[in-house]
Amino acid sequence: FFEGTGYVLRRDPQTDQWRESGTLVDTASPLAPVTGGEVTCQSGKAAMFSCSQVDLLAYLPVQAIGGKRGIMLNDVWGWTDPETGKEYALVGRFDGTAFVDVSNPSSPVYHGALRYTTGAVPNLWRSIKVARNHAFIVADGAGAHGMQVFDLTQLRNVRVPPVTFQETAHYSGIHSAHTIAVNEETGFAYPTGNSMGGETCGGGLHMIDVRNPANPTFAGCYADTRTGMARTGYTHESQCVTYRGPDAPYQGREICFNASETAPFPGNLWAGIV
Repeated sequence: FFEGTGYVLRRDPQTDQWRESGTLVDTASPLAPVTGGEVTCQSGKAAMFSCSQVDLLAYLPVQAIGGKRGIMLNDVWGWTDPETGKEYALVGRFDGTAFVDVSNPSSPVYHGALRYTTGAVPNLWRSIKVARNHAFIVADGAGAHGMQVFDLTQLRNVRVPPVTFQETAHYSGIHSAHTIAVNEETGFAYPTGNSMGGETCGGGLHMIDVRNPANPTFAGCYADTRTGMARTGYTHESQCVTYRGPDAPYQGREICFNASETAPFPGNLWAGIV
């Protein structure tokens, strides 16, 4: 995608136009994985990495978690299987989401990947959150990507990795989103920075009921039009929690803390009560 390719252009003397006449591709030399045991930081090095008072448990290069030449990584979240106790890293890739068993942190195992939505485009920004043993995945600037829903309990049944997984459900009410917040307690998801089609909610909070993860449904919008470069209420990041503070009128209600463009000082923060 991005790395390893050069394009040869030739100028046509008759038209003075430049045209592509060939490509040059270099040879990839990826770093080797480091697994099997802790590597102590000695003399400023742990394996091939510089270090200072930090030891290295393991390292998996992009190629070891399903990424080909030019694929980059952009986000990471986690899930602990409540039945087996195993821990997994959910890693955002340029072209999808990789699942890595990190239960033994010195010997991580790549279980497989979920590719980006058919018809969308690969993109640098992917965001992943977890609730009710499901992952909710969005991508920014990716066209009609929507929100992918993936049942994480599938990971406990992988016998011969890596596996190419299929999404459990798909929500098409949004197209692209910069990030997603999930309140695990209430079962609601909030994509923000929505764009490129669907119900963008002005780039603010697009609210999705994921109490039944296999059947996500639209629940509403929130956008404060005093914020955002275009005054549509654009929100870049959000965190949504259930309020248990001292103010009785809000006890048990859901509050989303939004980092929104152009919101006034202090903190560039607005709070909406759900």
